[in-house]
Amino acid sequence: MTRAMVVIDGEHYAPVVRDAIAGLPYDVVGAWIAGGIEKLRGDADYGVPLLQQLEDGFDRAQVVVDLSDEPVLSPPDRFRLASRALAAGLRYEGADFRFEPPQYAPFPLPSLAVIGTGKRVGKTAVTGHIARLLARDREVVVVAMGRGGPAQPVTAVIPPTLAGLLELSRAGQHAASDYLETAALSGVVTIGCRRAGGGLAGAVTASNVLEGAALAAEREPDVVVFDGSGAAIPPVDVDARILVSGRGHDPTAYLNAYRVLVSDLVVLVGGGDEAAIRALKEIPVVRAELRLRPAARRSAGRAPRGGLHDGAGADGASRRGGRLCLAQSRRPRAPPRRPRAHRRRRLPGRDQGGRDRRRGGDRIRTRRGGRVRGQRGRRAVARRRDPESRPRGSARVSHPRHAEPLPLGSPRLRRFRELQELDLPVIVLVGGATGTGKSTVATEAAYRLGITRVTSTDFVRQTMRAFFSEEFMPSIHYSSFEAAAGLREPEQADDPVIAGFLEQTRYVLVGVRASIERALEEGWSMMLEGVHLVPGMLPRIDGALVVQCVLAIDDEEEHSTHFMVRDAGLDGLRPHAKYIDRLDDIRRVQDHIVGRARRHGVPVISNIDMRSAIDSVLELVLASAEQVQRV
Repeated sequence: MTRAMVVIDGEHYAPVVRDAIAGLPYDVVGAWIAGGIEKLRGDADYGVPLLQQLEDGFDRAQVVVDLSDEPVLSPPDRFRLASRALAAGLRYEGADFRFEPPQYAPFPLPSLAVIGTGKRVGKTAVTGHIARLLARDREVVVVAMGRGGPAQPVTAVIPPTLAGLLELSRAGQHAASDYLETAALSGVVTIGCRRAGGGLAGAVTASNVLEGAALAAEREPDVVVFDGSGAAIPPVDVDARILVSGRGHDPTAYLNAYRVLVSDLVVLVGGGDEAAIRALKEIPVVRAELRLRPAARRSAGRAPRGGLHDGAGADGASRRGGRLCLAQSRRPRAPPRRPRAHRRRRLPGRDQGGRDRRRGGDRIRTRRGGRVRGQRGRRAVARRRDPESRPRGSARVSHPRHAEPLPLGSPRLRRFRELQELDLPVIVLVGGATGTGKSTVATEAAYRLGITRVTSTDFVRQTMRAFFSEEFMPSIHYSSFEAAAGLREPEQADDPVIAGFLEQTRYVLVGVRASIERALEEGWSMMLEGVHLVPGMLPRIDGALVVQCVLAIDDEEEHSTHFMVRDAGLDGLRPHAKYIDRLDDIRRVQDHIVGRARRHGVPVISNIDMRSAIDSVLELVLASAEQVQRV
């Protein structure tokens, strides 16, 4: 039976309370008197031991039942009691309410989370500040959770450019997501995730943060920073949490007290009651203010070079004009007002930022109005490589292990520029069996190539499942290595596993072809990954630079560890046992795909090292682009 402790008060007669306790569907281990003496008579008998402190029963109970009432405990008092119970991992319930403690998945690496008391408190600015500090002597990965994050976690390996953000926006995607802001202004690898719904204690209804955490763990950084969203807390068990409270927010009100109790530092932005926080928990409290600082030097009448600006927007700060940085709290001085004669005039055809409205404002311009290229472009690259030469306030760029910085004037840097100037959409197809790292490699390579449309054939299959019933198209309702169960006459196949997989592939490729045709109609480049990209079965693709490859893992034991790592990172959402039990079938599918690749001249990349695999995909794309340019 579930063990419980109860909260009672002296405003109820003891016999009434004793009968109520006896009627609970729990094994009650003790009762704590919250206060009140009006109806206490001598040594009242409640039928259970009395506890001196509320926390005295936490180690023996699983749920706290509140049998008290006003005037002993007001609603704010009850929220504080609920926060204490939830912080101990206990459920807290009463006559018409019930609070469940948020659940946090284990994480194997050193980690911390930045959480907030609500939206627009400066949480993302604090995350960026911490990431920049840690990245001075450590390898850092940020996992950012947002309401507008991507459907599948996206890894930003290098800071996004203005052109890349504009392309995202024009594609109908969220180009102002927190993870893009963090990547652009902290210069560290950032993984974007999404969430929906937020509970009073910070739990989320749905999110893909655990998948993002698994991607972060695969990179094996020195530390991972998880960025919360609004008042929602990343569902990961981290080593430390930093709570950010903004102007007008009470960090001890409602279940914000829970956020204080599970945190190790509180940052007050715009004021707050330190004494109330420390009365709740002995915890360091830091006062700070956020000030806009340009991320790049600005030229009069022109848009800032690169056009990249932060704006976590605490206390009404706008999302323009520079990076938000932490500063010691003091009274801000008003900036001097320019004499009227020296104020910037709006030029014909330009907006107030100096951008050319007639051209959409999407071109990075120099002081003389030309494109950034030649010696000026090389100096810009040099600033990214040499911290001492960067203008004050510019974003620091760190280079992860699998994204080596390119030397100035290197042939590969030139080839990247030539690829960007190619007047053709680029379609990259990354195939391979289940568990070979296709999604990770494809996502990383797409970002480095500037390709914003990344999708998988499994997503196409899942979409088709919604429209075609299992009776009509049975094979698409199973995993690729289980598709034999969808064959109508499996006994007639020489190898049912391969026959089922190929039947499923033929169906899925219909949807894949439609996705590619849509991208070509709109002139977009696309990265497509999936087990169904079988060499020799794909339709002919005209009007694009098409690059195809297959990932494989030769060693069976190494292949099996991929599933175990993924299972650990996703907290059992994709249990490795299912894949380990069918590893022989998965390996047979891989052998078939690799065999067809070799017969059709499609490169096979051995994915024993992620960095090497990503580099191999990039080299294939760059080499293919060079061949097209020579024609």
